[in-house]
Amino acid sequence: MPRQVSAIRREHVEAYVESILARWTAATALNRYQCLRQFWNFLVEDGEIPESPMARMRPPKVPEAPPPVLTNDELRALLKAAEGTTFEQRRDTALLRVLIDTGARVSEIANLTMADDVDLDAGTLTVVGKGRRVRAVPLGSKAIRSLARYVRARAQHP
Repeated sequence: MPRQVSAIRREHVEAYVESILARWTAATALNRYQCLRQFWNFLVEDGEIPESPMARMRPPKVPEAPPPVLTNDELRALLKAAEGTTFEQRRDTALLRVLIDTGARVSEIANLTMADDVDLDAGTLTVVGKGRRVRAVPLGSKAIRSLARYVRARAQHP
């Protein structure tokens, strides 16, 4: 591999990206590709090189990988582990039901306030997602019931 930036050609960058693809995921290769593209653009803007060796290069493709989903049996086991009448069990059941029903991120649920974001009568939560986007998410009847039980237990909990 050449050590002078002016000596590096497209073939060198392609070989580097291919070596990353051989050892790491496509997402990692794309991340490194994007960093390199910024670096070469900086060198062109700064006048160090006349043209980027990555000009007209295509980024590595990252296949869409859906997130793993729990099976119905796994969900039942989680809910069974949380069931009960103690404060902690009601809290955990409410959290699980809300997460299952809404598909919201944990951070979105953790940042909820009862006064402003939870409307049990309408069966909705107002969550703030990535990019500070606010959206209302509907709740199912079991999640509403679990949340109502939790709210009652919370009022009596020290």
